[in-house]
Amino acid sequence: MTINTIKLRKRLRSLLILLVISGAAYGLGWSSYFHVTAIDIRGTNQSALLLQDIRDAHVILHTAMPMARVDVKALSASMNRELWLNEIHISRNWLSGRVTINVSERHPVAQFTSTTGAVNYFDSTGFAFTSPQGYGSLPAVNLVSPGSGSDSVALRSAAASFIAAMPTDLITSMQSLTVSGVDSISMVSDVTGAPISIAWGSATDIPLKVKVLRALVQRPENKKAHSFDLSQPTAPVTK
Repeated sequence: MTINTIKLRKRLRSLLILLVISGAAYGLGWSSYFHVTAIDIRGTNQSALLLQDIRDAHVILHTAMPMARVDVKALSASMNRELWLNEIHISRNWLSGRVTINVSERHPVAQFTSTTGAVNYFDSTGFAFTSPQGYGSLPAVNLVSPGSGSDSVALRSAAASFIAAMPTDLITSMQSLTVSGVDSISMVSDVTGAPISIAWGSATDIPLKVKVLRALVQRPENKKAHSFDLSQPTAPVTK
């Protein structure tokens, strides 16, 4: 076998490989064989809103488009502005042609009014967000923030911990909840049948504080009491 023959075979082999790669690239990126047949959004009833977010971000997603041209990163980024979403996972099934967008929503534990007057929510971590949907009855928290964003997160986190530890009857009887510091949580409640003010201090030792409160309101001498300070549960103050 001559050197020229060997060179010719190498060139033909390289050309064949190039043709295969080009054909595969065309098949994946432009051919209608691997195309989107369905778009499925799961985990929320706000599918129309998320599809609108995708269109507003000028991200191309529609049936019949080549599957290889579905930009997963751009799709995810287009929905990240929806802070009520906790997680976004996007998958492509090349055989069925289905693009699946799986999302999980944040679960609010309370609501508060922002400085603009809008109703906002926060989850168990203190993360604040708005939402396109209502959540029914949620505790309303008055956050007296000293100003900085980190302080606001700390207040919301303290409020979330407090609400999680609070018995259902005290939550349902709550008329207002004010958090002016991580160690300054207070409530107005009608748990006794009349409005009373309860200073809880921090969100720690809530079971003990609740036990002390229940014992205090049962005492005859406290029937007309309107204020209970439980910030030091071993030394409560009643007025």
